[in-house]
Amino acid sequence: MASLIDLRNGHQITLHEEEPFILGRGNPKHLEILNPHVSRKQVQISLLDDGRCFIERLAPNPSLLNGKQLPLRKEIQVFNGDTINLIPNDLGFKVITSDIREGVPPVIGPHEPDTQDSYATQEGHGRIEDEGQSSSDESSLLGNASWSDE
Repeated sequence: MASLIDLRNGHQITLHEEEPFILGRGNPKHLEILNPHVSRKQVQISLLDDGRCFIERLAPNPSLLNGKQLPLRKEIQVFNGDTINLIPNDLGFKVITSDIREGVPPVIGPHEPDTQDSYATQEGHGRIEDEGQSSSDESSLLGNASWSDE
């Protein structure tokens, strides 16, 4: 069994095996994701029958896992205690799962800039590499981003 905790209000979302859950503006009203910088289908969370949990960014808007930008359309395994942000520094969800990470956290390796992701391909802008980056640096990255309304 696995779930997501909405860090804004503590609401728990139960994930079901083999039933992917989409996070985005198209969610049920109880999640109240109204931010125009979030796509209707931003990320997908999948729970496998063996207890492993994966996240995939579906939309070009940036989404983060533990402070690192997720690659577009590539599944990344998530573990108990990981944090997902639909936009940098906002709309956070904590992963609760029985699949506990052993050793070092998985690394979101280098990946090609997303051709449709203006956030990652604009000159002078790229992935947020370090979760210790100051909020003023992050907001300057976001200030020039163009957002998709998918």
